[in-house]
Amino acid sequence: HIKLIVNVCNYINERYTENIKMDDIANIAGFSKFHFARLFKQVMNISWYDYLINRRIMQAEKLLTGSDLSIMQVAMKSGFGSLATFNRVFKSKRQCTPTEYRFFYGRKNA
Repeated sequence: HIKLIVNVCNYINERYTENIKMDDIANIAGFSKFHFARLFKQVMNISWYDYLINRRIMQAEKLLTGSDLSIMQVAMKSGFGSLATFNRVFKSKRQCTPTEYRFFYGRKNA
C-alpha cells in the first residue's frame, strides 16, 4: 500500500493548486473513498486533506517570503479558493496571519 500512497502524494504535490476531491484520489488509488481515507491516515499519520492543506501552506510560505505578490495572489497561486479561507487556514496552521508571516519571515527582514 505504501507505493499507492506515494503515488497519491505525488499526485497531490503536482496538482495541489487544483480543486482535488477525495473521489478523484480514491479512484487513483483504486479504493472506495472511505477505505482510501483510512489507509492514507494509517500510512501517513495525517489525513489526505491535511496533507493537501499542508502542501498548499508550504507553497504559500514560499511565495510570502520570496515574492512581492499580494496576499490574494499568494492565496490563489497556492490553491486556496478564497482569501477568507486562506487567511483562516493559514492562521490555524501557523498561528499568525499571512501578512504577519511575511513581515516576520519575509526576505526584506532577513
